[in-house]
Amino acid sequence: HVKVGKKTVFIHGTARSGRYYVIVHFYQPNFLTFPGKVIISGQNAATTLFTFHHCPHVSGCRAIGTSQYREGISESIYIGRQNNIILSITIPEDKGLWIDYVMLVPLSSFSPSLLEIEPIDVNRDFIQDCGQNDFFLKESSSNFCLTSTFTITSKFNNGALPCQCDRLGSAKTGCRAFGGQCSCRPNVIGRACDRCKSGYSGFPLCRKPIT
Repeated sequence: HVKVGKKTVFIHGTARSGRYYVIVHFYQPNFLTFPGKVIISGQNAATTLFTFHHCPHVSGCRAIGTSQYREGISESIYIGRQNNIILSITIPEDKGLWIDYVMLVPLSSFSPSLLEIEPIDVNRDFIQDCGQNDFFLKESSSNFCLTSTFTITSKFNNGALPCQCDRLGSAKTGCRAFGGQCSCRPNVIGRACDRCKSGYSGFPLCRKPIT
């Protein structure tokens, strides 16, 4: 885990002499796209650039190293005779990243399909862990349930939905990131704060009727 403020992580390994594409399998749910750099040190040093895009999927994402001189063009690196290598991954200091593994793929073995990831079937885990109360989740629910629900609803709705808080019934313009609940005025209810609670009338004042 490359935590915010850590900036660089080092990985020790071995590789035979030859040319390789560098592929990083990562998980990055907290930021928009940001750049990164991988340096492989051994008999000689080789550098390749990366773009780590927003990746909240439980199965992770993959990125391939690109040229320092031709933006966005995949480029292989050369590893000399020395088998022992040190691989450093550097990202901006104000960003964070989970690295699952790094692959060094020989040129002769590379295929674009290596950048595609088969999704992990976690339906059974989701139903078992998150469906105990008719899939009613709170902000204190497990991270697995929250991130899974976020992924499902984002795909279903083709992205996040606007808050749509009622300007008369809401105390604030924003809403909670999870669930989209607006901040309601007294005696006002609903996700968008658009109606009086039971026993009250006269939205948006929502007062008890005089008897």
